[in-house]
Amino acid sequence: MTTNWSLKKRLSITLAIFGGLVSLVLATIIYVASHDLEARLIDDTLTAELDDYVERRQRNPQSIPEKTATIQAYVVTSEINTKHIPEAIINLKPEQHSIILDGVSYRASMRTVADQRYIVLYNTSTLQQRERSFLILLTISVILVTLISALAGRLLAARVIAPVAELALRTSELDPEDEHTLLAEEFPWIEVRRLADSSEISTHRYHALLERDSRSTR
Repeated sequence: MTTNWSLKKRLSITLAIFGGLVSLVLATIIYVASHDLEARLIDDTLTAELDDYVERRQRNPQSIPEKTATIQAYVVTSEINTKHIPEAIINLKPEQHSIILDGVSYRASMRTVADQRYIVLYNTSTLQQRERSFLILLTISVILVTLISALAGRLLAARVIAPVAELALRTSELDPEDEHTLLAEEFPWIEVRRLADSSEISTHRYHALLERDSRSTR
């Protein structure tokens, strides 16, 4: 079944869809790039913290591991009691991991130096909250851009279609039996002139046919 949509409506919907798709692609790229950059910064921070703690332990074996709201460090040796260390991180492999402890998400990094295992945790819960807020902001931005594109498309379509609508109105008011008017000269747009020329050619052919019929009749 064919939908009887006006050209104006089709143009406005097309521009709205195009604006929404472009904004969605840009928002996705921004979100992915931001997430990747923050992940790299966290991993770099973990590496720097490990380097610092290993160096401090080599200078002073009694150095206390760092423990803040964001960073927590642990060292596992044969002399240290591991009861205070979460079991989930004791057997981590020497690489970086994403883990959850007591409902809190962490990024963890482990390194083995001699017979000691160094573990550093980075609390990513705050970062995840910021990412969710950022995602909501991007979603709202995509919706707003789509709405603005729809409004702009409607206004632009009205201006683009106006000459065609005017030509259609002028053509409908013409009487085929009257002397044809040069409508093309009244419009500055090339495309509309071509439509007007086509209409004038059809009218001219109709007049020529009427004249031949009149001669035949006489």
